[in-house]
Amino acid sequence: YITYLSVCLEYVLRFIIMVKSVTKFFIAICLVLVATSVEASPIRHKVRFGNYDRTYTLYAPGKKLSGPFPVLIALHGGGGTGSSLAGKTGYVALPNQDGIIVVFPDGLNKRWNDGRTRGNVAGDVDDVGFISSIIDYVTSSLNGDRSRVYVVGHSNGSMMTLRLACEIGP
Repeated sequence: YITYLSVCLEYVLRFIIMVKSVTKFFIAICLVLVATSVEASPIRHKVRFGNYDRTYTLYAPGKKLSGPFPVLIALHGGGGTGSSLAGKTGYVALPNQDGIIVVFPDGLNKRWNDGRTRGNVAGDVDDVGFISSIIDYVTSSLNGDRSRVYVVGHSNGSMMTLRLACEIGP
């Protein structure tokens, strides 16, 4: 009976040591994941463009990284906002993970003037010019790389992406 107890005690001690090692390993993995997925702080911009007040949210790489930085502009769908798209994507982690400047502009009245005539914003809204002005600002003031500007979009934002490719292209 005593031999049986000592064997059981030995297995229990081995199990405790193993659990402690696994716990330490798990904690270390969690710390690494948290450290590499830290989001950049958003910078909210409000500018007057054309006859309208326009807004966008920008996420830039930390000061430890050096540029020039690629630029990603993400356009929301109709009825959405830049902030809502930021919450649905993992793009806000890109500045600190990969050194990418990420911009989430807001369409006027939650829509983009993508060139279609039905159901879009007024024809005098110059979204091509607005987004071009964002590109100019980011490349001149934040060390963005003009040769590495990428635009992605969802729904109405994807149509606006197509319009940008046609009108301001590479």
